[in-house]
Amino acid sequence: MELRRILYGYKKEQFEYQIEPHEAEIVKGIFNDYVSGKTLLAIAEDLTLNNVVYFKDKTVWTKNAVKRILENEHYMGDAEYPKIIEKETFLNAEKVKLGKGGGNRPTDTEENKYLKQYCVCNKCGKRFTRKAKHKLRERWYCSNGCSYTEKYLDDKELKNMIYTVFSKIKAMPEILNIDEEKTVDLPQELLRKDRNIKNLMLQPDASFMPVKKLLFDFVKQEFDTMQSEFSLGITSELTRYICETEISQDCLDVEFMKNTVSKIIVLSDGNINVRFINGKEISNTSEELK
Repeated sequence: MELRRILYGYKKEQFEYQIEPHEAEIVKGIFNDYVSGKTLLAIAEDLTLNNVVYFKDKTVWTKNAVKRILENEHYMGDAEYPKIIEKETFLNAEKVKLGKGGGNRPTDTEENKYLKQYCVCNKCGKRFTRKAKHKLRERWYCSNGCSYTEKYLDDKELKNMIYTVFSKIKAMPEILNIDEEKTVDLPQELLRKDRNIKNLMLQPDASFMPVKKLLFDFVKQEFDTMQSEFSLGITSELTRYICETEISQDCLDVEFMKNTVSKIIVLSDGNINVRFINGKEISNTSEELK
């Protein structure tokens, strides 16, 4: 197997090393991503996903390939190699690697942690993840390597679509209703639990959280494939809870989202279907869902 002999980011002309512009931008991106908090593996996966050529037709990156770039002092410039990386950037990367102050990796925000856990790909069912810097802004994409969504999905767009779904519910609460006829095929044990949910809702001091807990007990049964899509008792309280909660377009209330949403399904066109804990799916578009 032929190995790369010239340091990534450079080319050799007339016995001298010169900067290879495209590769140099990749090197800068690797350093910036690492200092911003991305792991070696995440950086390698992003480069592979984007078909970035490492050598000739090789587009598969490894953690070690990324690590070698981050550790090579030639990128700061010397008598042999022109500078690609500022010394300060290189030292910040060193601080991150050594775990010292000033360069420690920032952790994900609670919003991003939530979205990474609840957003899934409609094609393969795997979770979505976030690339901190894709050209000029962040991008959400399938962690399993499915094609990018047709619509560019950054933080703002994703939160706007979620906000749109909740706005639709506030404007038309009835869209959260589910088909009562589907309950006829439920096993007796689940029907009993569904009745318990309804009875709890009839109590004057009924609140959303006890009902939600009972619903979770409901769906933990062995009839997992049925999920909560057949449960009627939760829907009225879920609707009321959503309609009475103030929702921001710019900031997700993570606790509220966890209490109401079971999954956010990202479609290939970049739109979403939000599946609520009663099993109802609602799109950010005008399309009617089950």
